[in-house]
Amino acid sequence: MIHFGCSFKKDEADLLLSRENYLYKKRNGEYPLRFGGIWTADDIAEHEQICLDNFDLNMLFYDQLDGVQFDYQIERLKFEFPEFDEITDLTQEKERYGIYAMILDKYKQIYIGKTRKNFFYRIKKHWSDNVEFDRLIFGDWRKSKLPIDSFKALDTTRILVMPLEGYSEEEILAVEQVLVESIDEVFLANRLSGGSIQWSNRLTPYMCGKVKFRNL
Repeated sequence: MIHFGCSFKKDEADLLLSRENYLYKKRNGEYPLRFGGIWTADDIAEHEQICLDNFDLNMLFYDQLDGVQFDYQIERLKFEFPEFDEITDLTQEKERYGIYAMILDKYKQIYIGKTRKNFFYRIKKHWSDNVEFDRLIFGDWRKSKLPIDSFKALDTTRILVMPLEGYSEEEILAVEQVLVESIDEVFLANRLSGGSIQWSNRLTPYMCGKVKFRNL
């Protein structure tokens, strides 16, 4: 299968997000963990249920969104930021870098990201990464958005890129933050507000101020 010029060997069902493929396990049957720690069987079972409940809430949220308003949001984004190019072949984007927008029409969601490598590498990484078990929920499970990397390649139906060659990391981060804040919250897939983030292995007070929660 070819999607945005990229070749995929998986079946179509495996290239679309579903409840069945949302929770990723390694070949040994264990869940991958970003932060480690000791997880009992009861802990795992409880977290599995919370993740699936959160998945269901997000799906219900997407279903009630207005498709006309979503299309208007896309057109407004392109009008206000004419530097965006809509691309159809990601394999031609191995040199340019900057800001990109992944559009998921089925879910009426837009994800704004940035890269200093190239658009091809970064977006392909979104499609190939598997979200660790302890990163599926961000804060309160009743307010946590689905992570963008849990969506599959075919869920991305449109791609916009804004090349920013010659921009510094700080300048790119500043543009990213402006773009994230320009999108109506109900259509924004980002979990964070963009710009500079001080990462740690847990949600710090600083980071909590950057988190985009959603009332599900």
